[in-house]
Amino acid sequence: MLAKTVTGSFAATVHGLTVGHLTDAVLQRSKRMILDTLGVGLLCTGTEVFRPLLQHSTIYSSDRSSTVWGQSHLQLPPVYASFTNGVAVHSMDFDDTWHPATHPSGAVLPTLIAIAEAMPADRKS
Repeated sequence: MLAKTVTGSFAATVHGLTVGHLTDAVLQRSKRMILDTLGVGLLCTGTEVFRPLLQHSTIYSSDRSSTVWGQSHLQLPPVYASFTNGVAVHSMDFDDTWHPATHPSGAVLPTLIAIAEAMPADRKS
């Protein structure tokens, strides 16, 4: 059954996917893009853009926290960890690209990781 909106239909399709639906080529490309995004994010934690943002973000706290990449001593509320990591990925504009020229990983991966870290352990299975 189709949802009433395009977004709802897309979400229903994605929700129904399993790893078994993906080809080996899709899995390999996804792994490469994830590693690329993590590598660029770590590299860019030393940039002029990242440092002031990190300093500003440390004023926030919450009962749930997520990792700021490359900062093992620091945990931030998930929204700020996601934003900070996303800025790191984009700060030198080396994040992943593929044809057609898009680079979604810088926005998507930091958010997925922050949410996954903040979720209670009993909800991760």
